[in-house]
Amino acid sequence: MKKILLLLAVSVTSQNFAQFSQSFEGSTTTPAGWTVIAGGDAAETWEVTDLSTSNAIQAQNGTNVFSINYGATAHNDFLVTPQFTVVAGVTDKLTFWGRSRDPLYPETIAVKASTTTATAAAFSTVLIASVAPASGSTFYKYTVDLANYVGQTLYVGFQSTTTDQFVFDIDNVVLGSTVACLEPTSPLTLSPTSSSVTVSWTAATPAPAEGYDIFHSASGTAPTSNAIPSLSVGAGVTTGTISNLTPGTKYYFYVRSKCSSTVSSVWGHLGVVVTAVLPPYSYGFDNAAGFTADSWSGTWSTNATAGNPQAGTQMVFSNNSATAATNRWLFSRPIMLQENSVNTITFYLRNFTAANPVPGQSIKLTVGNTAVAANHTNVLWTSSTVNNTTWTQFTATFTPTTSGVYYFGFHHFSPIQTATVSLGLDTFALSSTLSTEDFTAKKFIVSPNPVKDLLTIANEFQTIQAVEVYDLNGRQVKNVSNNATNLQISLGDLSSGVYLLKIQTPQGISTQKIIKE
Repeated sequence: MKKILLLLAVSVTSQNFAQFSQSFEGSTTTPAGWTVIAGGDAAETWEVTDLSTSNAIQAQNGTNVFSINYGATAHNDFLVTPQFTVVAGVTDKLTFWGRSRDPLYPETIAVKASTTTATAAAFSTVLIASVAPASGSTFYKYTVDLANYVGQTLYVGFQSTTTDQFVFDIDNVVLGSTVACLEPTSPLTLSPTSSSVTVSWTAATPAPAEGYDIFHSASGTAPTSNAIPSLSVGAGVTTGTISNLTPGTKYYFYVRSKCSSTVSSVWGHLGVVVTAVLPPYSYGFDNAAGFTADSWSGTWSTNATAGNPQAGTQMVFSNNSATAATNRWLFSRPIMLQENSVNTITFYLRNFTAANPVPGQSIKLTVGNTAVAANHTNVLWTSSTVNNTTWTQFTATFTPTTSGVYYFGFHHFSPIQTATVSLGLDTFALSSTLSTEDFTAKKFIVSPNPVKDLLTIANEFQTIQAVEVYDLNGRQVKNVSNNATNLQISLGDLSSGVYLLKIQTPQGISTQKIIKE
């Protein structure tokens, strides 16, 4: 199996014999007081992984996790906490979040204790024999009860003994006591538009009396207990919408329980989402980190061999199988489209084997509201005869009947063939046009009107490129450039009266009248 490891980094310090909370953020070495014992495959042991550039898999807290990757040699490796004294009601519970990334190569670990030294032989006390989370991108929370060790000093070690598996991640290790106010432990569901994200979650148990707080940021830095929530919802409510976001931007979300007016839980699962982009949009798969860096997803591969890309430095490709029908998907990032808009999609395909038997490779372009294959039943273009050995551009169109977020999918579905063939894809582009009637119907929100100082202009379906302000004599008094779905203009320096706004977008110009008080 191909090994996937990202950048290394680590975190804040912890003190011996003290309560600690560790999520491995902030530096480039193992945290002070922590120890790694590489007792098996020395080349692949516990190390910090930075997931800040990944759109496919995330940390549970912040952007870093402590990970152990597979190796052909059996592991006997420990990640060891600082030494601490077990105090009833203070340090008698240790919680952590664990994840096994791949269902085909499941990783498990054990949790052990040492009352003497941080050496492999000293970890003779088994606290949890097998930590085996369901494999995938989700973290699961585990609690280690230390009540039987009150008064003793301990090291806790996370031990891996697997061979040729994949990756196990640990994050947010907290030493403390049982608390009455618990965070939601289910993954967040995030539904983006171009300028908002709706966050949903499963209620915490027990349900908090005062509802929940939602926190979001674009930085990836985990919130502290003192962080100011972006939004709070009442008891029994398990969803909320964060607005006024920037299109095509990666955001990090957390939810915590509000158990009373003064007591809150820790922040729970991290959820990451990229808001939808607005047309026009083009992409040549040229990110150094691969297509996931532009929020595409799927099982195609990236290739940067000289002469292969249609343009730029990279393309993507999929190989057919000689033993089974091919079934590989590639999904675009989310794109916000307006109802009745005519969207033209162009892309280039190339068959890299001149001797490929007729009729050729089979591929189709689809569209759906998620990046899930089962949702992509709307086929926009398909061919079972792609055997051109030079880059050839193809075109499809799509007119949505409802406004919203859409994902485009490329499905390589060739039947069993006698030889392996590489099918290349490059330079995806989407342009969108609206009729004058449709453009006018989607009014811009211009508020407040009348206005004293700060004027807000917004439309989640269209990028505002520039706004010009004219007085009734036709003189331009303001000109502000922008590239988002909302814009604020200060009009406090203008005289009272009536003015005209000209709002420029890729789809046209909208003229609005405002009154300056």
